[in-house]
Amino acid sequence: MRPEEYATKYRQFVTQFPSYKDPLLVATGPRGHSFDGDIAWTSGFFEAMRGFELPQGFSLHFYTDLRPTPFKAGDFSAPEWYEVLLRGVRLNQVIEVHWKEMGKTTTPATPDSSSTNGASGTLPVRRLRRPIS
Repeated sequence: MRPEEYATKYRQFVTQFPSYKDPLLVATGPRGHSFDGDIAWTSGFFEAMRGFELPQGFSLHFYTDLRPTPFKAGDFSAPEWYEVLLRGVRLNQVIEVHWKEMGKTTTPATPDSSSTNGASGTLPVRRLRRPIS
């Protein structure tokens, strides 16, 4: 499914979601298999959400194992485990790149908007909290 299609499905779901209690709505992020952490997915999803209320959370997936290779974790040699650890070192960078991309999207102001996205001349938006570092 393309990110624009998912954004349409997400908006359909949240429109029909019962509001017995304020839910915490989290959108599914990219699968994280590519070297750039699938930044195009994040870009496409948030671009398709432009003008709509943004989700309160975004699940970024980033795998440090040796996907898509035939190696199985139980059979890793020491050099392969070091490769897994080296891939994990990139995690903070991947989070920062996706966070920056998410910050490019604004949505119309709402009465409960309490923060801005930091860019001058943009409307206040409800934002996801900054990742913990």
